[in-house]
Amino acid sequence: MKDKLYPFDISRLLYTRGRNVFGFAIIFSPDAFYQKGILYELSKILFENNIGILYISFTRNSPDTDMGVLLFLDLTDSSISVKETKKLLASVKHVKNVYIIEPFENIIVDTFFFPITLLGERAIIFRKPFFESFISEVQKRMGRGGSAVLYHIGYYIGSHVYDSHKRIIGNDPQKILNFGKIICKNVGYGMMKEIKIKKEGVITLKILNNFECEINKNLNLENKESHFMRGILAGWFEKYLGKKVMVKETKCIARGDDYCEYYITTIE
Repeated sequence: MKDKLYPFDISRLLYTRGRNVFGFAIIFSPDAFYQKGILYELSKILFENNIGILYISFTRNSPDTDMGVLLFLDLTDSSISVKETKKLLASVKHVKNVYIIEPFENIIVDTFFFPITLLGERAIIFRKPFFESFISEVQKRMGRGGSAVLYHIGYYIGSHVYDSHKRIIGNDPQKILNFGKIICKNVGYGMMKEIKIKKEGVITLKILNNFECEINKNLNLENKESHFMRGILAGWFEKYLGKKVMVKETKCIARGDDYCEYYITTIE
C-alpha cells in the first residue's frame, strides 16, 4: 500500500553556485488579493529583461491584509542591475514596496518574511535531526517512562489541535474529520487513509509514512510502535467523540508492516 511521494520543500532557500541570484520581497496592497494577471505582469517584465525565476511563493492569508510575494531571480544573463530590477517590480499595479534580499555566500535564503504562520497562527519548523532526536532520546534515556511521556505530550497536543480545527471549520463532524485528515498530511505527520467508523465509538484508520514510526524503525526498542502519534489521536478523537478513548496500534511500519493502523474505541 504505497503512494508515490512528491516532497514539497518549504525551506525558502536555494544554492546558487556561481550565478548572480538575488531575492526580492514584494508587498502588495490588499486590493491585489483577487486581481487577475498580476503573476502574468511580473513574469512579462522579467522575461523581457532576460531574468529567470528560480523560486516564487505567495503569502495569502486574508483579502483584508497586505499580500507578500517572495522571488528568487537569476540576473546572470540580464543587462539590468539589481536596483533597476527592484524599480521594475515596484511598477507593477498594487505594489506597495519591494525589498532586496542579498545572497549569503553561495546561498540565497529568505531573510525578510517572519514569522512563519500556519492557519493564521505562528508556526516553527522541526527538521528531521530535531524531531528524530526528540523521539529517540526520550525513549532511549527514559525507557518505558519515556514512551508514557511521549504519549501524554501527544494527548494534550491532540486535544488542543482539535479545538483549533473546530474553530476554523465549524461544528459539522464530517467536515472536522476531513479537515483533520488534510492537516495531518499538510504538516507532515503522515498520510491518513481509510478512516472507518465501524459502529458508534469504534474507529479504525491507517497512516502511511508515519513520521514517528519511521524513526522507530532504526531504534533498538522492545516495543516498536508510536506513542506520540497515539497520544495525538487519543486527544483529538476524545474531543471528537465526546468520550474517553483508547487507541491501539494494530499494525506498524516499524514492525515491518506497509502502514500504521490504529483501532480507536471509547471507554465507558
